[in-house]
Amino acid sequence: MVLTALKYFDRAELNNEFICADEDFEIALKLVKVYEQHSINMFKKLPKSTTRVDKTLKKLYDLLPETFQRKEAIQIANDKLMIKQRSADDYLSKYLALKMLDSPRSGYYTKIK
Repeated sequence: MVLTALKYFDRAELNNEFICADEDFEIALKLVKVYEQHSINMFKKLPKSTTRVDKTLKKLYDLLPETFQRKEAIQIANDKLMIKQRSADDYLSKYLALKMLDSPRSGYYTKIK
């Protein structure tokens, strides 16, 4: 209907009722098929797993004890991997989102097996 409306607008025909021409319908159908193929191609290019972890994220996780406080994690990140406090906090947030850590209370963490 958008194609039909644009055609009427282009011709400066202002009606209360528009009739979709077969030609407009066929064009819309072809566009839908093209968009479908593009969507499928883009979907295939998406990462296969949302739990893929980058190397630094994995290294820090491996260095953390089973239970720890935020300040301990920041100290380990800084001392062993030269990761700044803000980045370490970001990593802790990612671990929580990826369900790799549990936080029973603020500032305290436990690894999930």
